[in-house]
Amino acid sequence: MCKAEATVLTNYEDGVLITPVYCDGELVDLCKSASVEYEDSITGAKHIFKVDRLRSVNFAGAEFNVVSGNEITTENNKRKAARYEINAQGTVHINGKVPASVTIHDISLRGLAFMTGGYSKYNLGDTVRVMFYKDRHNGRIDVTGTVARVFKLSGHEAVGITLNNFSTDYITYVMKKRSDKLGVEISA
Repeated sequence: MCKAEATVLTNYEDGVLITPVYCDGELVDLCKSASVEYEDSITGAKHIFKVDRLRSVNFAGAEFNVVSGNEITTENNKRKAARYEINAQGTVHINGKVPASVTIHDISLRGLAFMTGGYSKYNLGDTVRVMFYKDRHNGRIDVTGTVARVFKLSGHEAVGITLNNFSTDYITYVMKKRSDKLGVEISA
């Protein structure tokens, strides 16, 4: 067993590009059985992944590794579906009351997260209606859910909800974001 540290640099192909991983002074060229613990520098959230593949890549003589795998869900990260960042402006109604403007940070098939301006109070279990536009030229997405988590994201108050009611338009939009991330083209 070898314990090593690396820095996540960016998304790359089917995984993430990281700084080189060394074990006993040797660059790891290929690994099929490992786990990776990752702490998001923005949110502070910890993620644990079962590594399906870790391989080395060389860019103009500089060594890096690409790691791919699946996240092991922990108590602090209950979202069990892949997340896709959208950073869209939206409107939220808390328990059917006055709307508030928010930024939708990410979406998934089971939930979404949004950043608030700190002007509204969110409590676990609150019913929330979220509305946003896919882009300037497409229709509105309208979903409802239950507040599952209140946390900080880039220093701003953020709320994570579990979806209770959503349309096929929402599902199609999430699948479009997934295909965009994978580099596959589908129409939405």
